[in-house]
Amino acid sequence: MADTPAATAFQDTGIVVCPAVFQSTDAIKSPPPTNNPSRLLQTFSTIYPAPIAQNVYMGSSAGICVFNGTIFVAFQANDSSHNLFVTQSADGVTWNSPATSIKGITIGSAPSMTVFNNKIFMAFQANDGSNELLVTSSSDGTSWTTPTTLPAI
Repeated sequence: MADTPAATAFQDTGIVVCPAVFQSTDAIKSPPPTNNPSRLLQTFSTIYPAPIAQNVYMGSSAGICVFNGTIFVAFQANDSSHNLFVTQSADGVTWNSPATSIKGITIGSAPSMTVFNNKIFMAFQANDGSNELLVTSSSDGTSWTTPTTLPAI
């Protein structure tokens, strides 16, 4: 499975997240096993090492945004449930672990995130054959609205 990194600006640096390409924070010396990459959240930036968030397993590429000084990362569960998970970090190094499953929301693709009018918005493909584009939002990064379908564009 190919994963697309997600990136955002945070505290005068760039932050990039993706499923781990290394099995430890000593990225240069410890590549992942070739037969079973870990799928743990890994962060890269110009000023931080490449920390891996333990117990934050990603089943898809991530969506990322910064809201009220906190980095939020959303992704699909690393199992067949397709549940939406969100984790957050105040510094880009330490992440809420394990990530929080957003009750009642399943996704069919990697989510995309942005901030607008003091809310986080997240878009993703429906987890069914409709291929509809769904959007949910949050004013705090914890409670999310019931996804709504965007009209065809």
